[in-house]
Amino acid sequence: SYVLEEYQIADFAEKRILAEAKSRVGHENNETTLGDIYTTFANEYPCDKEKLFEKELQVETKFLVKNPWMYEIYAYAKKKHKKVLAISDMYLPKEFIVQVLKDQGYELDGVYVSSTNFQVKGNQSLFRFVQKEEDIDLTKWIHIGDNRISDYESPKSMGIEAYHYISVGQRSGFQNQSDTLAESIFKAVSQNK
Repeated sequence: SYVLEEYQIADFAEKRILAEAKSRVGHENNETTLGDIYTTFANEYPCDKEKLFEKELQVETKFLVKNPWMYEIYAYAKKKHKKVLAISDMYLPKEFIVQVLKDQGYELDGVYVSSTNFQVKGNQSLFRFVQKEEDIDLTKWIHIGDNRISDYESPKSMGIEAYHYISVGQRSGFQNQSDTLAESIFKAVSQNK
C-alpha cells in the first residue's frame, strides 16, 4: 500500500479508522472533517498529512460511481422541475462532493454536507439547517436515503415525507467486512453493476 511504502506505517486502514473516531471527540454532533482525521493521524504517525488527504480524495474520485437507480429518480425529479438537493452526513469536503456529483451528471440546486457546519441528519440539525437556508415547507419535502435512522426516521419525525432506499450493498448481500482493499473495491464495483 501507498502508506506502507511511503511512510512505513503498517495496518493503515485500521489506524485511519481509529484516527477518524478520535477526531470526532469534542466536535459538535461528533462530526469531523477529512482534514481533522489526518491531523489526528499525523499526531500519532510521522507522515505528510496533506499528501494523505489528497491521496484519499484521489482514491475516492477513482472509485465513486453513479448509482443508476438513484440517478433515475434524480432525472425524474429534474424533469418535473423539482428542487433537488444533496444532503449528506460526510467528512469529505463539500467542494469535493459538489465536484464528484457534477462529474457524475448531477446538476443540483444545493449541496449540504455535515462536515461543513457540524450539523447532522440523525439529530435533525442538518435538516433544520437546510429547511431554514432553503425556506422549505416540510409538507412539500421528500427525503430519500439509505440509512434507516438518519435518512428515514429522523426526517419522518419532523413531518418530512421520507423513503428508505435499501442500498445496493444491502440488496447484494455484500455487507460483510472485506479482508483486503482489492476485495472491497471488487465488491463495490460489483454492487453497482
